[in-house]
Parts: sequence; C-alpha cells; structure tokens
Amino acid sequence: MFSLANIAVLIPAAGNSSRMGRPKQLLPWKESTLLGKCIHIAKSITDKIVIVNGAYKEEIEAEVKKFNVETVHNLNWREGIGNSIAFGVNHIVEKYQGIDGILIVLPDQPFVTTVYLKAMVEMFSDYHNSILATQYNRMNHGVPVMFPKRYFEELKKLTGDKGAKTILEKYNDNVVSITPEFKLKDIDTVDDYQDLLKN
Repeated sequence: MFSLANIAVLIPAAGNSSRMGRPKQLLPWKESTLLGKCIHIAKSITDKIVIVNGAYKEEIEAEVKKFNVETVHNLNWREGIGNSIAFGVNHIVEKYQGIDGILIVLPDQPFVTTVYLKAMVEMFSDYHNSILATQYNRMNHGVPVMFPKRYFEELKKLTGDKGAKTILEKYNDNVVSITPEFKLKDIDTVDDYQDLLKN
C-alpha cells in the first residue's frame, strides 16, 4: 500500500500565456486565482508540491507565498511545457528521494476537484506500475496524470510543447484512463475565461 507521503505534485506554471495576453495562471477565480485553486486542491493530498515558474517569475512567486509551497524557476521555459515538466521532475526526484509517484496538474483546468485527485492517489495503490491519466474522449487522455517512478527518467528528458503526451502515447498499453466527474475545460484564451466566469 502506498501512502500519500510518497506522492509529489508538480504544477507547471512557466508559460507566457501568449493566447491570453497576460498570465492566465493568475486570473481571478472564485475566492482566489486559477493557480491558487490548483495549489489548494494539491495541498489536500500532499505537502510535497513543486511549482515551475518561468515567464512571470516574480508574479507567480508573489502568489505562491500565500500558500507556503515551493517554486523553482526554469530559465528555459521558452522550450515548452515538456521542458518545464522535465525541470520540475528533476527537482522533485533530487529533493524527495524515494518518491513513488508524481502527479501533474495544471492551473488552467479549474474544474478539477479535490475528490478526483484523492481518487487518483487511492487508485495508485492498486496501479502503482501504471500511468493513471484523465480520459478526455474516446481516443485521448492527459492531465491530471500520475506517473510511477519507472517513468521518471523519461520525464526528466522531455522537451517541446507536447508535455508528457509523448510518454502517454509511447506507453499507451500501460495507461489506465479515468473518467472525470467534472467538465474538462482548459483556459487558453480571453473567450475561454469569459465563459468560465459564467459558471
């Protein structure tokens, strides 16, 4: 049985939100921000949380101070989210030796719930050699996604804009897909955000 203490959460928040025109991680949402909400649900499952910042280093660090979680600055954030994931995984593996799984969550998915992340962690006890990924549709799955340590070395070498999708595709036969109980909605544009505020 795996305990929650063996799980770390990685939150990539390094991008420059080019389609939004401002840091989407810091957009107001409910009583906090998109990033703040993401941190809040992550703290419900572990205190091992690492946020990778990049384009908006000072702004992200100012927001994160409210939650007493760690940020690391990726100087190469322009190389894409894959590079930021690799940077964060390298940091986690070095700092938390013996970690069993890394759960990647994104601040621009505001409908992800605490209940859902806890369910993923509980499933990890039974599927601790498999990748647990969120089902997007019949053909695709992605974040939130939990990787066991057997994939850490490949995660540490990621680059580009596809994130961890290349690993999900390569090891598709070892992916356990989970259907979420919430609406999967990424916030990438001003129109996306305006639609979000209507909820």
